[in-house]
Amino acid sequence: MKKDRPDIDLKKLKHLFWDVEVEKVDVIEHKFFIIERVLRYGFPEDIRKIIKAYDKEDIINVITTSRNLDRKTVSYWVIHFGIPEEALRCMKRQLVEKLFY
Repeated sequence: MKKDRPDIDLKKLKHLFWDVEVEKVDVIEHKFFIIERVLRYGFPEDIRKIIKAYDKEDIINVITTSRNLDRKTVSYWVIHFGIPEEALRCMKRQLVEKLFY
């Protein structure tokens, strides 16, 4: 179990939060958003910070319930955490409609 308040400095991850004011993002209240954004766009050192800061269960919850993670990202974390594919929301729907040609 991690600390009550995750030890993460979002100002050092500002490159991942280009569309929001980092100062207004709360590491507890917005943890789903933070984890999701880092898993999708983060560099390995960013991901290490998230893994240290948040519980494994919180990260797995984001992986299994997010509608914004792409298949490639999810596939990596399925292997890393040993998550059964049938538990994943993003694997149940097609991301792009089939083209007519």
